[in-house]
Amino acid sequence: MNGVRESAKGRIAWQSKTSPLGKRSGLRSLRRVERRFAPEMAAYIRDELYEGWQSAVRAALAFVK
Repeated sequence: MNGVRESAKGRIAWQSKTSPLGKRSGLRSLRRVERRFAPEMAAYIRDELYEGWQSAVRAALAFVK
């Protein structure tokens, strides 16, 4: 049976080789978006980590005082 498999519970599940948009084109577009926003995401993550680090330092200093 092409495209159909039986799951562990005995139900039939469909295996699609491509999504409605096409598996490969969907992955390509996701990769394009990822590359496009990589610098902004890296900056956002860096800023969030820095703010978290600052918060932890302030809490530690407040605890020591």
